[in-house]
Amino acid sequence: MPHPLSSKLLALATSVAADGGEGVRRTLRDLVAEAAPFDAAEIVHRGDGGLTRWGLGPRGEGEGLAADDLLAGLWSLAAPLRFDDQADMASFPATRDLLRGKGLRSLLALPLPTAGGGGDAALLIARSQGWGFAAASLAALQPMAAVAGAALARALAMTSLRLRVDELEAGLSAGGSDRSTLRRELVLSRGEREALRHELGELRERLAAEEARGRGAEAHLQQIVAARDALQAEAAGRDGLAAALREQERKVAELEVRVEELTGTRGALQADLERARGDLQQRDSERQLLREQMRSTGGELNEAALAERDRRREEEARREAEIDALRRALESTRDEAARARAEGDQVRSALGAVEGSAGALERSLRQVEDDRDALRAELGRRDAAALPPPAPLSSRRPRAARKPAPASPDRGVPRGPKRRAQKGGRRPSRARASGRAGRR
Repeated sequence: MPHPLSSKLLALATSVAADGGEGVRRTLRDLVAEAAPFDAAEIVHRGDGGLTRWGLGPRGEGEGLAADDLLAGLWSLAAPLRFDDQADMASFPATRDLLRGKGLRSLLALPLPTAGGGGDAALLIARSQGWGFAAASLAALQPMAAVAGAALARALAMTSLRLRVDELEAGLSAGGSDRSTLRRELVLSRGEREALRHELGELRERLAAEEARGRGAEAHLQQIVAARDALQAEAAGRDGLAAALREQERKVAELEVRVEELTGTRGALQADLERARGDLQQRDSERQLLREQMRSTGGELNEAALAERDRRREEEARREAEIDALRRALESTRDEAARARAEGDQVRSALGAVEGSAGALERSLRQVEDDRDALRAELGRRDAAALPPPAPLSSRRPRAARKPAPASPDRGVPRGPKRRAQKGGRRPSRARASGRAGRR
C-alpha cells in the first residue's frame, strides 16, 4: 500500500507537462478537495507578465478571492494565513470586501514556493461558513503546496520553452539573414527543455524512492504500535497485581485488628477465670466448714447453702466453657493471620519482580517512541528536501533569483498524545474466615 503523502506528491510531480500548468492545477484541485473541502478556490501567479489567476472550479476561470493587500502580505510572510471569519480580515479590507460580495466567510491562503526565478504563486481556498478550515491539516497541505509550486513553475517553463521553440522553428522555416542565429537559439532552447525533462525524471525517481522508504516506515510504525499494545497489556497485568496486593494488605490489617481485639478479650477472660477460681476455693472452704458443722452438731445441712453452692458451680462451668470457646477462636484467628502474612509476603515478592520487568518495559516503550519520533522527523526532512530548485528559463530573458521560502511552523496540526498506562483497579476480594466466640 503506497504511503499516502508520498503518493500524492508523486502524482503532482508526474502531472508536469508543457500545457501551461493545467495538469498540475487539476491534480492539485483533487488533492486539496480531499484534504480540505472548499466552496471556491483559485491559484494566483505573479510573473513578468503581471498577475494571472486560475480558478479551480469546473470552468477554470479566476475566482478573485484575494486582493493585492492580502497577496503582498502572504508572499512577504511566506507562511500560510487562515481566516475563520470576515471579522479576522480587518487588516485586509479589500480582500474582506471581495469575500463579502461572494458570500464567503472563511479563507485559507497557502504560498506556493516556486524558487529559482519562477515568480510568486499562491493557493486560495474559501468556504461560505465560518471556521471552515479549523480542522484542515497543514502537515498535509504544506508539502503538497511546496511540490505544486515547483511543479507549476516547471510546467510554465516547459510551456514557454515550447512556444519559443515553435517560434524559432517558424522563423527558421521562413528564412532570412539571421538563420544561423535562430538555429543557435533553437539548439539552446531544446537543450534547456531536455535539461528540464532530465531534472523532472530525477525528481520522479527520488519521489519513488521516498515512497518506498515511506512503505518501510509504515511497516516500522505498525511494529511500534504492536509493541506499544503489548507493553500496555503488561502494564495492565501489573496494575492487577498491585490491586491484589493492596487488597491482601487490607485483609492482613483487618486480621491484625481482630487479633488485638481477641487478645484484649483473652486478658479479660483470664481475669474472670482467676476471680472464678478464687470464688471456687472460697466455696470449697465454705462447703468444708458446713460439713464440719454438720458432723459436730449432727443436724441437717442448710438447704439454702446447698442451693447456693450448686448455682455457683453451674455458673463456674458455664464460664469455663466460654473461656475454652474463646481460646479456640483466638488460636484459629492467629493461624489465619499467619497464613495471611505469608500470602502477603509472597504477593509483595511477586509484585517486586513484576515492577522490575515493568520498568524495563517502560524504558523499552520510551525508546520505541523516540525511534518513531526520529523516523517521522526524518521523513519530514526528506519530504522537504525532495525538490531541487529548477534551472533558469532562458538566457535571453533572465529573471531575478528568488530565495527559497522558509518553511513555516504548523500551527493547526494537533499532536498525538503519548499513551501511558494508568495504575489502579481492584482485585476480587478473598473470603475471610474467622472464628466467633459465644456471647456472654
